[in-house]
Amino acid sequence: MILVGVTGLCAATAASLLARLGWPFELFSHFRVQYVAAGALLAVCALASRQRTVAITAIAVSLLNSLNPDGGLGALRPAAAHSDCQGPQITFVTANLYFRNGEHEQILDWLATHPADVVLLEEVTAEWARALARLPGYPYRAIRTREDPYGIALLATQAPESMFWLDLADDGVPAIGTDVEVQGRSLQVIALHTESPLRPDTWRARERSLERAAQRSSYGGQPTVVLGDLNLSPDGPGFSKLLEAGHLVDTMAGNGWRPTWRADAWPLAIRIDHVLASPGLCVVGTEVGPDVGSDHRPVRVTLRLPR
Repeated sequence: MILVGVTGLCAATAASLLARLGWPFELFSHFRVQYVAAGALLAVCALASRQRTVAITAIAVSLLNSLNPDGGLGALRPAAAHSDCQGPQITFVTANLYFRNGEHEQILDWLATHPADVVLLEEVTAEWARALARLPGYPYRAIRTREDPYGIALLATQAPESMFWLDLADDGVPAIGTDVEVQGRSLQVIALHTESPLRPDTWRARERSLERAAQRSSYGGQPTVVLGDLNLSPDGPGFSKLLEAGHLVDTMAGNGWRPTWRADAWPLAIRIDHVLASPGLCVVGTEVGPDVGSDHRPVRVTLRLPR
């Protein structure tokens, strides 16, 4: 069984190293933390059963995953440094509600005790929209309900300067673009939920969404925040491509391994819910929320504009 486990680990790692070729190899790139831990565990078991060659192989594969140039233990990358944190502050929340989640009160209670200036909610159904109507403090709302995973809502405490609907992948999945004012300063916000890349066509749709979000983020030099369920972890090659093309930083980098999807199921747990920001924005604080009945956990990030 140990040999079978190490063989499977080698196969998954080999597939992940081909991630830049796209689907399906990219799917294997998001679980490097698991590969590292599995390799270490298999090595211990192999040594205990005196399978030295198998143990050495498991250790080598574990180290390879920890040092992979596409990210490795992406959650442990150093945080981006900021030199000026004296401007106005703004807080964002992104939360995937899960369209089949009937436990509305958990997320409503969490949002009531963890307020934000801008709240993005994904997988918003008509039933969820009725529940959200009970949430006070967000008079400005843009909501498009769907009975599949791609309904979306943006809630704000202050009137946006502008707000418009986007179809970034030309697939009918709605995204939102808006400009919000922060004490006289304008901040561009791009809120989206990409398609899940489990099939070649939905993988291509996700790639189009991310490419066009990056184009909007980089255009004009305006400070920007891109947030939502991107169906992409920091260890996928598309993540570093998005950061580079969009002139963005990962606000949760350097804060340890904090998965947001399947957080209670270790073999699958990864971070795919993100708040990305222009490099000039300062990260004041980040938080991954508790279990709120969804298969995702909410993310709350506070940023400060430079002076």
